[in-house]
Parts: sequence; structure tokens; C-alpha cells
Amino acid sequence: MSSSSVCRRAAHVALIPSAGMGHLAPFCRLAVALSDGGYDPTISAAESDRISALFASFPRIRPLLLHLPPLHPSEFPPSADPFYLRYILFTTSASMLALYTYFPTYLDAAEPGSPIGDIDIPGLWRVPRASVVPALHDADNLFTIQFVSNGRALPQADGIIVNTFDGFELEALAALRAGKVTPSLPPVIAVGPLHPLGGSKSATPLLTRTAMSKAQIQQLRRGIEVSGVRFLWVVKGKAVDREDDSEVEQLVGGDDEQFL
Repeated sequence: MSSSSVCRRAAHVALIPSAGMGHLAPFCRLAVALSDGGYDPTISAAESDRISALFASFPRIRPLLLHLPPLHPSEFPPSADPFYLRYILFTTSASMLALYTYFPTYLDAAEPGSPIGDIDIPGLWRVPRASVVPALHDADNLFTIQFVSNGRALPQADGIIVNTFDGFELEALAALRAGKVTPSLPPVIAVGPLHPLGGSKSATPLLTRTAMSKAQIQQLRRGIEVSGVRFLWVVKGKAVDREDDSEVEQLVGGDDEQFL
């Protein structure tokens, strides 16, 4: 049988996003990019309406309804299984990935129980204490526990995919790839920008469950205004399940007539 008559199957890629649009949107865009590139993607159903629309638009992407019982990490030792490669899609920036990977090392070097201070990321820059996510200042916070645990697990992956590009975050990507931030980090692959699905009115969801400070909200407002694009902004000064006690005008500042 000649090699030309051998039917070669496309590489199969399983995408397993977390719930929430901030995770799901880039996963859907990656699924489309993989499908257009000749790969055979399968994506789990994290948000049924969004996923249903994706399947209707791109029939080649198949659903996977898989219900697994709870498993303990000890049942899966870190040794790699040669049957499949494990890649992580990091849905935020390469700069955040640098903090994400270095934060466990920062905690290990600090005195037990000491407060979070300025964080000097090797090969990059200093993250001022005031810019550190508020939840990370509490070691017992669930967000912090998961943040540290996942950061320690990153070296076990075969690669990390980031929705960015070298022309945008050259310094951060170079430091990550050179092992300056974390020596044991797997290859970091920039695949951005991942474009919105056809007909989508939303290019980038800016979502956060944790509260932002008034200064951070106003900085975000200035950045959105400078972009020059139309936007819909649901503003909250507290966590999603807490009532705000401040008026929108007090939170965003600036020329309110531009967008209120």
C-alpha cells in the first residue's frame, strides 16, 4: 500500500474549560482556530447555551458529555502518561502567568505568617503590594489556596498556551521561555490574539468575582476609553454577591457623560 493511500486522521484535541465566560470564550475561540487548522477538537459542555451555539456554527467540533466521580490528586501521580499530552490554556496575560508561576516560590521564601509585600518577579519587574489581588493577602482564602496549588502544578504540564502574542508581551514571554521566572516551567506558547466567533458583539469579557479598588476601577475606565471602541460595562465595587453602597459616578470618576 502506497503512502498516498494511507488515510491519516487529524490530531484529536480535547478542550475542558472551567465554568464562566472568562474561561469559556477563549476556549471556544481556540476550538475554532484548531478546527480551521485541520485538528479534530472536542469540547466539554461548561455553559450549555454558549456551547450549543458553537456546535451549531461549527459542526466539526463535537460535544463530550462525561460525568466523572470526585477523584483525589493522590490517585494520579505526576508521572506523565505517554498516551496523551497535557496543555493548559492560560486565559489571561503572560504578565499574569509570570506572577502565577512565581507566587508559590515567593511564599516559600517568606517568613511564615508574614504579610504580602512587593513581589520582585525574577527577570521582569516588581509588583507593588497595592497591585496584588486582595484575596492573595489572605492565605486561608479559597482563591489563594487554589492559586498557589495550581501554580505549583504548572511544571507538570507539557506546555502552557497563552492568549497573547510576542509583539504585545515580548518581555514577559521571553522571561518565561528562558526559565528566568520559574526554571521548571514547560514551553510557553503564544497563540493570540484569539478572534471572537462570527457575529459576536463581545471581543473581550472583563470579568472578576473579587472586588477591585476604586483606583483600579478608574484606571480600567481610562484604558477602555482610550481604546476608542464601544463597550458595555457593568460596574461593581464589591464582590458579585454583595450589595454596593457607592454610586456609579463615585466609582468610575472622570467625565461620566461619555458612557453613563
